[in-house]
Amino acid sequence: MERINTPEVKAFMLRNGKVSEALTCSELGVFSSVMFDIQKDTMLENRLLGLLFRTKSIQSNEGGVNSGYSVIDQPFVTEITDLSNIQPLVSSL
Repeated sequence: MERINTPEVKAFMLRNGKVSEALTCSELGVFSSVMFDIQKDTMLENRLLGLLFRTKSIQSNEGGVNSGYSVIDQPFVTEITDLSNIQPLVSSL
């Protein structure tokens, strides 16, 4: 695997009842199931089972939620036509 350099965003993370501010990156995990009939060479099923969106400090190489390296997050989906406008919104928090 190679590291994917995602955009860095200032975020506030809640861990053990304490809020901390950090430069972060987020990743989306996709869980799926695929079943094949290898005798007929056909796909029987291809289903999306779930998603996990997590955010961690850019200084961390680990990503485990249970081990405390990252937090479960919720993406805010919006249409942005000019990406230069997103940074002032985030930095003004």
